[in-house]
Amino acid sequence: MPRTDENGRVLQAVLSYELNRAVPATEIFGALGMARNTYYTRVEEEDFPNAEEVRRICEAFSLNQLDLQIRFGLMAPEQVREYVDSPLACKPPTTRTQAAKKLSQLPRRHDVPPA
Repeated sequence: MPRTDENGRVLQAVLSYELNRAVPATEIFGALGMARNTYYTRVEEEDFPNAEEVRRICEAFSLNQLDLQIRFGLMAPEQVREYVDSPLACKPPTTRTQAAKKLSQLPRRHDVPPA
């Protein structure tokens, strides 16, 4: 039995709901870069879709990757909040002075010869 979302829907049903149209299996295995036979074998496995497959699907259908990762239980909402609040998260510069400097404003490295 494949992995389902919090409402018990399989990937194809979730995509149809999110995109507000019927999504045929041909589009899904095309987005995953799988052969038809491989897809139909894979879709029956309990770890389908995995994180990489969700990433590929989201990229192909322009969906939010975090949303689908959470929906299929691949990531907990608390993990996302924890990461965003951590110092490891990439955060945009808050002021103009923290933005990237021009090449001419960077300090010269003395350990390398001039170009």
